[in-house]
Amino acid sequence: MRKFLFCIIMIFSVSSINANSIFNTIRKWWKTMENFNECFLSGLRKFIKENEGFSPNAYFDNDGMTVGFGHLLNPKDKIVSISEETADILFKSDIEVVISDYLHFFKDIDSEINEVRKIALMDMLFTLGRGDFAGFKKMLRAVFKQDWDKAAYEAQHSNWYKQQYPARRDKIITMLRNG
Repeated sequence: MRKFLFCIIMIFSVSSINANSIFNTIRKWWKTMENFNECFLSGLRKFIKENEGFSPNAYFDNDGMTVGFGHLLNPKDKIVSISEETADILFKSDIEVVISDYLHFFKDIDSEINEVRKIALMDMLFTLGRGDFAGFKKMLRAVFKQDWDKAAYEAQHSNWYKQQYPARRDKIITMLRNG
């Protein structure tokens, strides 16, 4: 943790960002991460990494060029290949975004969702991003009603389902339905 904070401070110290901005960034990150214990985060990372696999070379995915553990590259990025160490850094950042996005949707009912379903929803957020995930209006309504059969049904009858590898999508559907 100290190493992380030191890196953040060093990054910001060489940029033109002021101290308030640094503090607000760290506070926001800390607030996001404190909602989940390390055991859960470890399980989430392992699950998504296993589903994504590692590719040192950039490849075209549904949404654009991807590298590492499913990291979507910015069209301006000139990355052709990366090390697994660099992929891990990008992945940790991506997981923080996924958790933030998850809380955006489910902060009010998070305590009512078990960890298995949280991981399923976060995996979907990882592959879709916040914008596309928001399009699952019927599934989201079902989640808020705790109607997990309906949530699984809506996910199963979507474009997302057609685009995923069968093993991954079927795992997610089972996790949503059965918890």
